[in-house]
Amino acid sequence: MHAMQRIGSAMVVAAAVALGCESTGHGQHAHVSTTSSSTAATSAPAAKGTPYDKPGFVTELEPVGESTVLWVMREGQHKAEKHISMIAAGPGRMTLRAVDRQTALEYLVAKRGFTTHLEPVGDSHMLWVLAEGQQPSEKHISMVAAGPMGLTIRAIDKPTALSYIAAREGFTTHLEPVGDRPMLWVLKPGDQISDKHVTRVAAGPRGLTVKAVDRDTIDAYLGTRAY
Repeated sequence: MHAMQRIGSAMVVAAAVALGCESTGHGQHAHVSTTSSSTAATSAPAAKGTPYDKPGFVTELEPVGESTVLWVMREGQHKAEKHISMIAAGPGRMTLRAVDRQTALEYLVAKRGFTTHLEPVGDSHMLWVLAEGQQPSEKHISMVAAGPMGLTIRAIDKPTALSYIAAREGFTTHLEPVGDRPMLWVLKPGDQISDKHVTRVAAGPRGLTVKAVDRDTIDAYLGTRAY
């Protein structure tokens, strides 16, 4: 009888949770948790997607207590008992979950209109940012800790890097050359560059001066997270 009890007890296995603070860039850290469980996972249905989908990624919102976490998956991936979590790293400061750290990072750096590539450098990564038609080159610029999670950005020129940093979902952005320092036009759907506009000096990313057709557009843009 005692043997049967020991066998029955052994069949109940608690989930193992490892919590840590993992370096993700030059001097920057993100709280990351890795969760695994011996509970057999059922066959997961394909994710239906959310407004937070990006090219190459599908997302799913999962209620957890009184909050919501955002699952991020590449094609062919499914939610799994073994996964990583990045606290407050997602849109709206949601916790991000993925089957591995690489998937989560690749989701965070992805932006429409750009090709991104994570290049391993020691224990961290450099983020290559390429506009359409560009290729990585030995001749490039670097912006230290300018990317998501404090990643250093590499691009073939400064306008490409600034355009990537300035890009936001729901807005069209355009760099307007003005002397040695460009200005940033921010447009909502249906807006066009106009002689009648408002300007906010040094309010944009990397200290760019922002232009828009009205003040509300600038406020909405500045209230949207870059990554």
